[in-house]
Amino acid sequence: MEITETCPIWFLNSSYVRGWPVNPYTSLVAEWVWDQDKKRLMLVPCKLFDRRDVGGCSIRLALSLPSRFSLIHRGSIVGKMWSTDNQT
Repeated sequence: MEITETCPIWFLNSSYVRGWPVNPYTSLVAEWVWDQDKKRLMLVPCKLFDRRDVGGCSIRLALSLPSRFSLIHRGSIVGKMWSTDNQT
């Protein structure tokens, strides 16, 4: 069965408001930290259960980026994904 229901998620700051249609059954939200010394992005994504509920935050993601990265200067992005969940 394909789930196609979407709902808008709103991102706000003092000068920008934008709603993005997302499918809460297949989308993730994440908190992240940039490690400047290692040029690495560390993320903790969580599942969306509906507009206000998140959970299942056992996924971890680390992406290493080249020192210079843009649409013109693209290099390899390598990463690692793992789970803190002890289930097999």
